[in-house]
Amino acid sequence: QKERDPINFSSGRKIHYKPKTSTSSLCGHIEGLHLLEFVAAAQTENWMIYIQSVKTPLSLGYDLSTLLEALKMPGITIHNLPPPP
Repeated sequence: QKERDPINFSSGRKIHYKPKTSTSSLCGHIEGLHLLEFVAAAQTENWMIYIQSVKTPLSLGYDLSTLLEALKMPGITIHNLPPPP
């Protein structure tokens, strides 16, 4: 909703993700619509990562900062990342 109407979007809205809410539909929703925000918030808030598509690059040498940088590159998605730095 924020992307569609940023002026009227409630900035006081908070979303809490917990391990028990880490369902495949929630993971798909985050991955498809909010991945950059999720990675940035995870870095800022020092969250544990439960989303497998984010955990995998972290296990291969990315950290949240370098993952966020890579995801901002044109044409790059979580599924076609370049080799980790």
